[in-house]
Amino acid sequence: MTRQDAHTAPLRADGFNGINVHLKHHDVTMICVSRAPYEKLAAYKKRMGWSFPWVSSDGTEFNFDYHVSFTPEETAKKKAFFNYAMQDPWHDEREGHSVFYKDEGGNVFHTYRLTRAATKSSTSTITTWI
Repeated sequence: MTRQDAHTAPLRADGFNGINVHLKHHDVTMICVSRAPYEKLAAYKKRMGWSFPWVSSDGTEFNFDYHVSFTPEETAKKKAFFNYAMQDPWHDEREGHSVFYKDEGGNVFHTYRLTRAATKSSTSTITTWI
């Protein structure tokens, strides 16, 4: 969760609770990834009463690799690759919903990503993977 989304992310995340019960019937799992240290995520998750899997990408390049985190230079220049184009990222952290597929050989593929417009209009009734 980014600072900028702090007011909307919990509402969106409330809809994730219990979703994996339904997804497992289709061999699918939904998890959330955030840059905060895991201890902070775990405490927040407990306070909110959430049970969905939530992992930390702290200390990795994951969010940068998927173009949802930006360097101070990119933010200052108002030019970064986001939503499939060079543009002003608005903040140092942005939203992103991705789908990954793991084949029988253990290879993982990034198969789908919702754009900014789609994540703003998505609701908890739409299956999203972060």
